[in-house]
Amino acid sequence: MTSDSARASSAAEAAFRIPHPNARRRRIALVALDAGAAAAAERLAEQGFPRALALPAEASGDAWLDALLAPAREMPGLLADADHLFLLASACGEAAMAGAVAEAAAARGVPVSAFLLAPGAVQDDALARTLSRLRPVAKMLVVARDDADIAAVLTALRA
Repeated sequence: MTSDSARASSAAEAAFRIPHPNARRRRIALVALDAGAAAAAERLAEQGFPRALALPAEASGDAWLDALLAPAREMPGLLADADHLFLLASACGEAAMAGAVAEAAAARGVPVSAFLLAPGAVQDDALARTLSRLRPVAKMLVVARDDADIAAVLTALRA
């Protein structure tokens, strides 16, 4: 009698297998909310994630938010193509644009996750201030010690 494992790996059973990976590739928009996060987004872009697009949030924000909300034909390559939006903020950053950017994503039905970059020792009050801006707008919030944590998520999502 053959085992279930042997039967499952037989040529007869191979005809029932799905011939492609179970997860589709994701198009990720990385939105850097401050200078420290922008540097991290640039480093991630250099690692070769072809389906991840780094977008620095402008300090003034109005024109940039208008571009996020514009119809897809007017903004190819920005949020129009994104399956998911990652907000990147450094622990000492203000993350002032987090709410507005998340609102723009919600208007398009794009889910938002946030990554708080907190390498080494960070003061609790700085961390709490940034967390308080990210927590209400993100479905998932990750406190990342370095870029490798974000790169691992991008790899898992096949970005």
